[in-house]
Amino acid sequence: MDRVILIGYWLIALWVFSPAAISAPPSPSPDVKLQFVVESAIDAFYSNENSVLPIEDKYKKVVQVIESNYDMTVLIRRAIGRSWSRMNSTQQEQIVALIKELVLRTYVDRFTGTVRPSVNFLDAVEISNKRIEVPSVMNLEDQKFYVLYRLGLTRTGWQIYDIVIEGISIVSNYRQQFVDHFRRGTPEELIKKLENLVKEGAL
Repeated sequence: MDRVILIGYWLIALWVFSPAAISAPPSPSPDVKLQFVVESAIDAFYSNENSVLPIEDKYKKVVQVIESNYDMTVLIRRAIGRSWSRMNSTQQEQIVALIKELVLRTYVDRFTGTVRPSVNFLDAVEISNKRIEVPSVMNLEDQKFYVLYRLGLTRTGWQIYDIVIEGISIVSNYRQQFVDHFRRGTPEELIKKLENLVKEGAL
């Protein structure tokens, strides 16, 4: 599956467009919160009010809502893996910010469907007292996608640490790309590459 399209599908399952930040009710179970955010995302995006917003306004709302519900840095750091230690704190902040902007803008640019998708959540599976997996099936126009959310309990609460779509792990996929880069490249070169990708609007 085309990588840009794949990113669009896993982002559609997570993030929200709304007039203001939408946060889940206080202290819900992690699977209930996840379902709340996904359903709010779909409802908000397909509302008449938000569907006519300019792309840049939608992008700003995406950022606002993401930070109200999940810490995207958790997933990005896991994707970077051991390569994280190859960078200083400034480079780490730059790379996290660039990846976040890249995937968000890819989402906003690619999510143009007119038919409201539906999501069926299956029972959460407890891996341990600090990790669960929530399987789901997303129906998007004439296509069906199996999406598995992996959540872990951190100091900041339950966070998504990986998303697996049709058997493809976001973290594993991009971790390998970072490993390959650092075999011959530098943090500065990675930052430059990500900056160019942001300008091009592709990943």
